[in-house]
Amino acid sequence: PIYRGETLEKIEDAKVQKIVEKVETRFRQFHGPMRVVISIISVLLIGYLLAYIMGFLTSQQTFLYLPQFRAMGLALIFIMAYLLTPFRRQSPRDKIPWYDFLFMLMGVGPCLYFFFVYPGRIGMMRLEGPHEVVLAVFLLISLTEATRRLMGIAVTTILLIFIMYPMVSAYAPGFLHGRGLTPTDAVSRFFLFESTGIFGSFLELALGIFFIFLLFAAFLQVTGAGDFFMNLALSLMGHVRGGPAKVVIVGDTLLGTMTGSAVANVVASGVITIPLMIKTGYKRHFAAAVEAVSSTGGQLVPPVMGVTAFLMAEVLNISYWQIAVAAIIPSVLYYLALYFMIDFEAAKNNLAGRPRAELPHFWKVLGQGWFLFVPLGILVYFLGKLAYSPEKAALYATGALMLLSFAKKETRLTPRKILQGIESTAGSMLEVTIMTGAVAIIAGSVAVTGMGVNLSGGLVDLSGGNTLVLLLLTAAACYVLGMGLPTMASYLLLALLVAPALVKGGISPFVANFFIFYWSLTSHITPPVAPAAFVAAGLAGASMWQTCWTSMRLGLILLILPFFFVYNPALLMQGSALSIVEATFTAIIGTIVLASALQGYLFDYTKLWQRVSMGIGGLLLIFPDWRTELIGVGFVIPAVLLHWRSARANKAEKLAVAELSNTQNL
Repeated sequence: PIYRGETLEKIEDAKVQKIVEKVETRFRQFHGPMRVVISIISVLLIGYLLAYIMGFLTSQQTFLYLPQFRAMGLALIFIMAYLLTPFRRQSPRDKIPWYDFLFMLMGVGPCLYFFFVYPGRIGMMRLEGPHEVVLAVFLLISLTEATRRLMGIAVTTILLIFIMYPMVSAYAPGFLHGRGLTPTDAVSRFFLFESTGIFGSFLELALGIFFIFLLFAAFLQVTGAGDFFMNLALSLMGHVRGGPAKVVIVGDTLLGTMTGSAVANVVASGVITIPLMIKTGYKRHFAAAVEAVSSTGGQLVPPVMGVTAFLMAEVLNISYWQIAVAAIIPSVLYYLALYFMIDFEAAKNNLAGRPRAELPHFWKVLGQGWFLFVPLGILVYFLGKLAYSPEKAALYATGALMLLSFAKKETRLTPRKILQGIESTAGSMLEVTIMTGAVAIIAGSVAVTGMGVNLSGGLVDLSGGNTLVLLLLTAAACYVLGMGLPTMASYLLLALLVAPALVKGGISPFVANFFIFYWSLTSHITPPVAPAAFVAAGLAGASMWQTCWTSMRLGLILLILPFFFVYNPALLMQGSALSIVEATFTAIIGTIVLASALQGYLFDYTKLWQRVSMGIGGLLLIFPDWRTELIGVGFVIPAVLLHWRSARANKAEKLAVAELSNTQNL
């Protein structure tokens, strides 16, 4: 179709490009000398963090205390943040106003001061003199402004509330009442304390574990791993019924586990997969919903699971490998439900896959990039078998990737690609580091006032001791508090405020944190915010709200699974081998049946009573208890058998009509 001299395809491509630019180009775009300056600072930041992880800054000749390391790292992050992020989205992208340098100095100055005075101030808990109070206030102002630019107004508002809360908690009513602090005592704790301050362990996570995994993911990208994974998925699934939509599952599972961002994953893969799905015949809103749900689920898939899993390991004080193992069954069920709903949608609309001639050849694609799986294998081996720390495991995997990249000319890490990977990592570090600094303040505020204990007590009292009511209240709190937040920020906030309520209600800390981890992901695909769904809808040119509601249906397993593994943690690999196998088998059957009920299709279109019966039975089969599973079988088998008989009869009738039509034509 022609519109004002342009084809519709060109118009849609322009729209997609605008959406991609809006998501990806949050930073200023420099050329010339300023571009060189940004590259130099990026190299300094990455080099400094690598030097510490590799032990060069903890030797006898050059020794830094951990808080010193964190302070210098945050200073470099502040420099990058204010050079790259404009005051507003509409601000000019090619120049830096004077007030950005002022905000930068307000952040860098206190960090450098802390770096130099810390060795002589270990154990001191009060600020000395008005100048330190001023520095502490400056640091809070700079961190708040950087949070606003990088994380948005929602996170900034939460941060401001928790900065002020210790100063007014003594006057607050009900469960909000807590131990009050003077303004000086409050900023002292935020500035000096390692346990409740900005330079605490949360910041170390960002500058250590998160950094090295972001570097690993960035180098994977510049070697062409994203294209390789997507081509591999196309070669495997592109030809089957509704193939392009199933390609999304394989591609996002491989790619999304490393990005840690649902929106970034939608943009990275959606520009390829969404047009393919639409051309195959999927409705625009359905194609967008598939991409949103698949991209969100990437953070559930071991071995990396984004960066939130490492944060959970830190909160629970357990090894990351325990988190990764526990996540296997839920992630399989999540993508299994999505796969069958895609398949049933394709069957309903007679959507065939793409011709094999249009798809890449599997063995050819594998031959071009098989070695990109080796670093992932090394990562899993070092984390699981050798029980190395996440930093060391990712460091060895990154080193192996750099060496193996020379296997092919196309993947070779040239100096230009290395610089590109370093700059990409530095850009990704800004949001992660500033966010952990903000969360450190929130954690400190909750700890010193006792808010977490009070809130958990209030939720337990409100539930009246009923576990299901407590879970529903907790889920509602997770939904409201996590709305619009990135997964990591949402999880941390919920871990501080909501998880203690579940623990107080008799649920183990391990299961409680998995519950809130899953619910921290729901805001990506549930209204009214649903950033992953809205971005995918923009790429598809679909209705935002139609995409959002379809995303909820396709990702329903994300909302219900947490309730099930609270009642029986076998789905989290907790318990005997027999109970885990039994729970997994029935949950797989239940997931397929539930997907059929939600789509209204199995062998043919299902009747309403069959959908209801299969939906109830599917839920009972997923619930890991033999009594509910038996009841579930009682709901499922009659509905499926009767549906199979009617579908078979309909098929025979259609064949007979077709044969009669052919005979008459002859």
